[in-house]
Amino acid sequence: MNVLIVEDESHTASLLQEIIEQDEDFIVLEKLESVVDAVQYLNKYQKNIDLLFFDIQLADGQSFEIFKHVDVLAPIIFCTAYDEYT
Repeated sequence: MNVLIVEDESHTASLLQEIIEQDEDFIVLEKLESVVDAVQYLNKYQKNIDLLFFDIQLADGQSFEIFKHVDVLAPIIFCTAYDEYT
């Protein structure tokens, strides 16, 4: 299963990748840090992605902004440290 991580904290993104790839059926294709990067990547490569992990609060805005620019087709797991989004 091909996974995309959108997380602006590189340490957290690396830890998440490590956990995901413990299952040999999962591979992280890319780790992105911003709404802009995610929109660009998804516009080009979305058909290759089976699952997405989105941090909600990114450096350049909330990951919800991505949906204004791309119709995301794969399932999304939202990750956040902010209680207000639970």
